[in-house]
Amino acid sequence: MVSAYIPSVLTEGLTVLLEVTVPRPVWRGPVKGVLANEVCELEVARSVEKWLSKRFEEEPVVAAQVLDQVIGRYVARR
Repeated sequence: MVSAYIPSVLTEGLTVLLEVTVPRPVWRGPVKGVLANEVCELEVARSVEKWLSKRFEEEPVVAAQVLDQVIGRYVARR
């Protein structure tokens, strides 16, 4: 299985609105705030990864702005 991976430093501060339907959802915690279904998490990660890649290719200025922010956060943590 190929795993979609998006470094957490890239997703920090990113807001995405998705509607996901899971036949048998498994929740983490009592408030049903986070899905524990790994298949769902992998599919969402793949979708976001594809969207970000396409967006960055279409608009290199956006990619540069995001990378500037990521690098700035990384340097601030050091």
